[in-house]
Amino acid sequence: MTGTKMNLARDRGGTYVLVFDLGQPVENRLGSFLGRYCYVGSARGPGGLHARVARHLRKAKPLQWHIDLLTSSEGFRPIRGYAASDVAECRVALELSSQFTGHPGFGCSDCRCATHLFHIEDLPHLEAILKKLRFRKLDLSPFSYGHR
Repeated sequence: MTGTKMNLARDRGGTYVLVFDLGQPVENRLGSFLGRYCYVGSARGPGGLHARVARHLRKAKPLQWHIDLLTSSEGFRPIRGYAASDVAECRVALELSSQFTGHPGFGCSDCRCATHLFHIEDLPHLEAILKKLRFRKLDLSPFSYGHR
């Protein structure tokens, strides 16, 4: 990873990877979840990456996407974020699927990928892959996690 953190302009779109811990088991219609994960997503609409990441880090929100079932859970703790403006999310998901265990069918209802959610045990290995794909660390400090 580059030493520089990426600040999210409110209108900038792109692909992001959110790394988080689930410190308490989460069970829902998609399965059972516990541990460290990374989720690959994209934001091309109004507000871009800033709006999408801010939404993920809010506890209170309408449950619209698969990831909302995890980010709204009591045990959700964001760890790190990464973004790239010129890398397709499915390319990232494909690359990660060859290196990490994915949760089948998660976050990919609008594409042909097997998953967009991966169980991560080796964060440095994930960072090396993302560096190769030209991702930069996100500065998550402007986002307060909690009920808003």
